[in-house]
Amino acid sequence: MMNTVLMLLAACYLVVVMLFWRNKAQLSKPVDYAIGLALWPLLLLSTVLSKEVDAVYLHIAAYICFGVIPLILALQYKVVTAQILQYPAKNNKIWFPALIVWVSFVSLFAVPPEMLPTLLQAPSAGQLLTNWPVYLIHLATGFAVLLLSVAASEQVQRYHHYLTDQVVDPPEHRIRKMQHGLAFVVASALLSVTLVVVNAFAILEIQQWSLLNSILFMVALLVLLTVVVLPHHSIPSPLDYNLLENGRKSKAVLQQTIEQTHQAIIEYKLYKKVGLTIAEVAELAKVDPTTLAKATREINQQKFRRFIYEYRLDYAKKVLLRSDTNIADVAKRLGLNSKIFLDEVLVEHLRNFKS
Repeated sequence: MMNTVLMLLAACYLVVVMLFWRNKAQLSKPVDYAIGLALWPLLLLSTVLSKEVDAVYLHIAAYICFGVIPLILALQYKVVTAQILQYPAKNNKIWFPALIVWVSFVSLFAVPPEMLPTLLQAPSAGQLLTNWPVYLIHLATGFAVLLLSVAASEQVQRYHHYLTDQVVDPPEHRIRKMQHGLAFVVASALLSVTLVVVNAFAILEIQQWSLLNSILFMVALLVLLTVVVLPHHSIPSPLDYNLLENGRKSKAVLQQTIEQTHQAIIEYKLYKKVGLTIAEVAELAKVDPTTLAKATREINQQKFRRFIYEYRLDYAKKVLLRSDTNIADVAKRLGLNSKIFLDEVLVEHLRNFKS
């Protein structure tokens, strides 16, 4: 049964390699992704060795391969943030979980050499005082995966939260598959920690729990490597989220930003552009994207998406009043997929205009 599972994982890995070869151009950090992808087979190899071979040094090497797991995750964290942030901050803290896992390997020196083969190949449930080095390594790895996957998930959630501050058409740029993949890794890490704890305290006695835990990590990482390389339309955010929420700009600066933006929108007819982003508008208006996002919030009481929609709706109103163009054609011009949506918002806009 386990051999079949390992063969399936190997086959899935080859599929991910092909996906990477086909989609690598969309990645902002293809080298970091490739390194993480190249490290994954070490986990498969270490699992096979620990399952089939009796040599002590190979079992030790297999456990040391656990240190690869947080390294792969840290590399994918860099890949993910580069996909959703135009200026990702350097974060050396992402390597700290890997350091903790590597330090945990020192605990193996506390085990008498004659006990290592049994302990590493088939650690039994319970016997906490005897088996604690193995439990420590598995727990350290589980928490490392949890910390890194939660950190990456938070970045993706922030990206989605501020999407309407930077694009006019948010559905086109959402990365749900990546979000769901990271959620799976978080759930796998929690399951791993639970599996180790229930076996350490003999709450449940699960046969080959360490092998199951290794496979769980391999599956979680393979899922993450897959969702990161799948085709998506994320757009790196030029916004400084902290400045947007907590920074201060004078009303005069914000008002001037709105005026410059208004001139650029009218001059270049940006309201007609499908897939318009705040970076494009800011570049043409010669303003800072974060200041523009802040200005639309504080001066116009709108997010960027709604700010541009006011221009789009005003344009749609003028076209409909001055010509025989039907509303479906106007919706198509503006890149709106839903005629019903345009009906509703245009009626609201006209009511506000009359009042």
